[in-house]
Amino acid sequence: MSAPTLRLYAPDADPIQDLKDDAHERLHLLIEEDGGTGCWVYTGPWQRDGNGVIRVGGRQWTAHRVAAWVYLGGFELGDPAVRVEHDAEGCCPACVNPEHLTVTRRAAALRRAA
Repeated sequence: MSAPTLRLYAPDADPIQDLKDDAHERLHLLIEEDGGTGCWVYTGPWQRDGNGVIRVGGRQWTAHRVAAWVYLGGFELGDPAVRVEHDAEGCCPACVNPEHLTVTRRAAALRRAA
């Protein structure tokens, strides 16, 4: 019988980057590119409104929010002041192509809508 393998804590580990890496790998497996629109269609679970959902860090998020967090960065995934929207014409709700997404702060999004 062999001794169990010990997992040592790596002091230079970045838990946020680990979450991003895991989310990136899972997103990549669930994306099909639509050649006509350029959309990256998320093929995982969806909400009733057509937006994809994916679990990250034990919580469910919209797939396009996770894609923006992974590919564009610049915000915390759980920041309630950040809004991620589809901005490409003809873009479907299941699209996670970062080129089709816009990240704004809620105050800026409200000003833009007015």
